[in-house]
Amino acid sequence: MEVKKAGFRKILPAAALALLTGIRFYLGIKTPVYLQADAAMDDFLYIQYAAHILEGKWLGDFSALVLLKTASPAVLLAVNYVLGISYPVFLAIGYILAASLFSLAMCRLSGSRKLGMALYVFLLYSPGMFHEENVQKVYRGGYIVIFTLLALGAVIGQFAARNRDCKREAFLWSLLGCVSLPIFYYLKEDSVWILPFVCVGTACTVAGLWKSRHTHKGFRFAAALAPLLALGCVTAGYKMLNYHCYGEYAITDRSGTYCKEVMSDLLQVDDGKGYRDLGVWVTRNMVHTAAKHSKTLEGLMPYVEQSWNAWCGENEAPGDFYIWAFRGAVELSGAYGSGGAYVDSCYRKIHEELEQAFESGALKRWEGRVYMSSTARGFTAEELADYYKGRFPGALKMLASYQENATTSQEARGLSDNLALMSNLTMTHFRWGGTNGNYYKGDELIVKIENKIVRLYQKTGLVFFWAGLAGCGVLLLKVLAKLVRGKGAGRQGDVLLVALGLAGSCLLLVAAVTWFCNFLPDRKVYDYLCAAIPLMETVKAVGVYYLVCVAGRFWKKYRMPVPAEVPGEC
Repeated sequence: MEVKKAGFRKILPAAALALLTGIRFYLGIKTPVYLQADAAMDDFLYIQYAAHILEGKWLGDFSALVLLKTASPAVLLAVNYVLGISYPVFLAIGYILAASLFSLAMCRLSGSRKLGMALYVFLLYSPGMFHEENVQKVYRGGYIVIFTLLALGAVIGQFAARNRDCKREAFLWSLLGCVSLPIFYYLKEDSVWILPFVCVGTACTVAGLWKSRHTHKGFRFAAALAPLLALGCVTAGYKMLNYHCYGEYAITDRSGTYCKEVMSDLLQVDDGKGYRDLGVWVTRNMVHTAAKHSKTLEGLMPYVEQSWNAWCGENEAPGDFYIWAFRGAVELSGAYGSGGAYVDSCYRKIHEELEQAFESGALKRWEGRVYMSSTARGFTAEELADYYKGRFPGALKMLASYQENATTSQEARGLSDNLALMSNLTMTHFRWGGTNGNYYKGDELIVKIENKIVRLYQKTGLVFFWAGLAGCGVLLLKVLAKLVRGKGAGRQGDVLLVALGLAGSCLLLVAAVTWFCNFLPDRKVYDYLCAAIPLMETVKAVGVYYLVCVAGRFWKKYRMPVPAEVPGEC
């Protein structure tokens, strides 16, 4: 009887996980897709990239749309199409795999199956992967969440395995990192935030291997460093491919080209009038002021005005819209018809003329401004303090409470031919305006269920946030107490180190996103924070787990003893 009970206790958790996974998979593949064929610079751009890749034309003929964004989402769409995997199915399978491997890495790190299983379920039903921006739009949010978990899980898995002399385990984590890190890094143009965790985690793994007595140290060192080497090789190959096709040795025009240098120059032009709005990075007057000191730019000004008006009307360009408007102006001038090398030479002339004006003092730079990125607005120390004081806490609260998270069912937008291309390439159905009534009735139940799950997380989000923070504090005290007594920190120290790394990466991403999104509403800030959601959830889960463990031990130690049963008494 005892053997049967023990077997049942082992089977029950596995059966429950399998059931929850099956339900989650069903919800994932039935989530209605929201096609935006009118998003020419976003959703539909990746569809065009993927179509060109399938035709063997890389990103297509050279134009202002080429080298605009990184290629990983388009490559994934193309690979899925060849394999016959629809967009929702890939997201569902990919996310379940990512959550399971990441949870496995945390399980190996902590030595606790309970933590691994609890984290898996918590991540599995995360609102972040029931959010319109991440799973319903054919964009890159869902890919970013999946490959964030895979890339970080590979680093954590290697770190957890550093004291075990197992070549196969080290190889598998290394292989996962070699595939996931390069894909993640080129899903978006600002993926550099992940490198501190990856580099520090790799360094800690190498340090642990150096002190160990493994018989295969050389192999283990190579396995630990391989993901970073793979990223370097992919970067070089990616740039060479762009150079071969378009004459520009760069990933995008925002990095490694003179286009980036000109955008940076325009951000720094002091036109004597200052900024009236923090959400405006480059004013029209700043461009006109710069044009007085650059003959090449002066010749482009009619096209700049035309493009600027097309983007913003008579208003100033908000945020990074100045980049789009300026690229449009160069395209209107006909420069793109002469190829990437010619376009880059045009930007080079403008940059050199502006640099000469800056050096001579004829053109002034803004003084006392800090720039997080060469293509994003600079802040003075006073502006920075005021801005972050107001927005950073709000962004953290929004992240912890999922307050901008929603699943919807919306009608597709855009031209019918473009929607047909999107539907064919992603192998999904969509709602035509007012015609897909049958699909909507089926979608309605799925949307209702997912929003109920989201609301549960929203209602408990802040409670778990503070409980997780308290639990991490308890874990920190336990590790410090061990160190004070001269004992090793052990697995608890490893978990604390990883939790601090994840929390630091999360805060770094929130800081960067709130800087960039100073011209956008909270909803868009939440959209850009998709990669921070699983990091925050992992830290919360770790903290709550150790808080529950301490509370359980405290209860066992100090609970009131149960009186002995007296025969004959009720």
